[in-house]
Parts: sequence; C-alpha cells; structure tokens
Amino acid sequence: MMKKPLIYLMLTTILAAGCSQSERNNMANQTNQGLREASQTVKQDLHKAGRAVDEGLSSTRIKSALMASRKLDASHINVDTEKKTVYLRGSVKTQEQKKIARDLTNTMIEPGQKLVDELKIAANPDENQAQ
Repeated sequence: MMKKPLIYLMLTTILAAGCSQSERNNMANQTNQGLREASQTVKQDLHKAGRAVDEGLSSTRIKSALMASRKLDASHINVDTEKKTVYLRGSVKTQEQKKIARDLTNTMIEPGQKLVDELKIAANPDENQAQ
C-alpha cells in the first residue's frame, strides 16, 4: 500500500533535477497527494485492526465468563463479536443453560453492543459440534 507513494517520491527526486520549477512543483504536489492518500489508508487500516482486536477481546472476555460459570457447560458455545453485535452460537443441553448463557452474556456486553442468541438445545451437544 505504501509502495506507490514511495515510488512517487523517488521519481520526483530523480526527475526534478532536469525539470523546470513548474514541473517540480507539479511533481511535488503529486507526491504530497500520494502521501496523503497513503496516510489515510494507514489510518483506516489501523482503525480496522483496532476494531478487530476489540472484537476479539470482547469475545474472549465473554467466553471466559461462560466457561467459568458452574451452572453452565459452555464447551460447545462459540462467542463471536462482529462490529457491535455479539453472537452466541453452538449448543447447550437445556433451555435453562441457554437462558443462563444469554443472561450472563447480557451482563458482559458493552454499552452499544447487542446480543444475538443463535444457541440450539441438543441433548447430546457432542453430536452437534459448535460452529
């Protein structure tokens, strides 16, 4: 992503030696524009990376709380966070465990996040592995 602006900068430097002031100014403007675009791309990529880290931390924090609960077998529950939505996927053995998982997750989600409960009830969750 950063290669294009650097190429502009190198070409500008090489070509500027034999050019008029007007041409040098034009090349400098193009280089500056390329650097601004590269800077914007880096900012966007950093924002995306930061959001991915936040989502991963949210999922891990919630999954850890589910696993620590003595009232729940969370070994077949997947927690996924995408943007501001937390998804519970997989299976539990009873309706009561589903409610416990949902209630515990609701206490863990951040303001502005929402919960989507896609848990299934399976008497033998080993046959329906969490996805």
